[in-house]
Amino acid sequence: MNDKIRTILQAGILAPSGDNTQPWRLRFDENKNELDIFIDPKADQSFFNVGQRATYLSSGALFENILIASRALEIEPEFKIYPHKDVDPNNPIASIKFKEKGEVSKERINLYPAIGTRSTNRKPYKRTPLDSQEIKALVREAQGVEGAMLSLITDKRLKKQVASLVFKADIIRVERRDLHEFLYSTIRWNQDEINKKRDGMPIRSLEAGFGGELFLRFCEPWPVMNFFNKIGVGRAVAMHAKKSITDSGAVGLLSISGNSPYEFFNAGRALERIWLCATSLGLSMQPVTAITLFFLRVSLEGDRAFSIKHRNIISEIRPKWQSIWKDILKGERSEALLFRIGRCPSPPTARAVRKPLEAFFI
Repeated sequence: MNDKIRTILQAGILAPSGDNTQPWRLRFDENKNELDIFIDPKADQSFFNVGQRATYLSSGALFENILIASRALEIEPEFKIYPHKDVDPNNPIASIKFKEKGEVSKERINLYPAIGTRSTNRKPYKRTPLDSQEIKALVREAQGVEGAMLSLITDKRLKKQVASLVFKADIIRVERRDLHEFLYSTIRWNQDEINKKRDGMPIRSLEAGFGGELFLRFCEPWPVMNFFNKIGVGRAVAMHAKKSITDSGAVGLLSISGNSPYEFFNAGRALERIWLCATSLGLSMQPVTAITLFFLRVSLEGDRAFSIKHRNIISEIRPKWQSIWKDILKGERSEALLFRIGRCPSPPTARAVRKPLEAFFI
């Protein structure tokens, strides 16, 4: 492939993915100048990735990056998206043919510079609410994708209500051994580990500080964390997510028209547009989405995977959640992702890195 196509694909793999699992595969036909995008179902096997929906979300973000980068580099992308109703790792989600001659659309090329600077910022944000123009710009980006809608809450009282529900859902997160162990499997503790694996999250990107990092190291064995849960320390961990939402410029919910793989792929496209727009506006973002993924699991598979205690929590918070977001959760609509957004005084201490482009080719 030529240098332009390589640059475009490099921009693609800068897309966000759950805990930086990078769950996509690529096949490039040099004769046709055409790219096929597949999911990699083995990359993220966490409890959060129910029905590989998080993988499809990430793949949609990768796809959107490629379209934006292609047009910015004056190559028109002709694409097809295949509406899979079920998870299908053997057939492509989408195909893109790169036309290097002829007229090129300028659609969203203004977002291209943000691809390289977009990141998850877990530091505290200012409480200053987003202004009306910022909200309009972000909502407009979501509405440009089939089935996608974005709602942003800046009202202090409503933010506190959302934060309280997130707190209760995060108690489930910290009390599950599988989620605890998956988290630790994605933490990269030193630079050698980061350079070798080139996935997961550098410990410093969690913004836990020196004391927080010591606590994380101490709690890595599940028996230790389980003991702390029993004496109530797990609630303090969940309280951090609650405070991060309360002390933000807004909390946003991205919803989509259903919960199929195709619809979550589209949600990923919308998410990347929102995030790149936010970056362009000088805003920081962080997904805080355990709660929506628990709801999704119940919707897709029922609540059998949860303990009785956790089923009761979900049953308690679900109607309150739907009441808050009733304007965008009508009918068959599904929550795709919850995030906090706002102004952060400083950039992330560390950023996740990516595997080399060649690692994704099949």
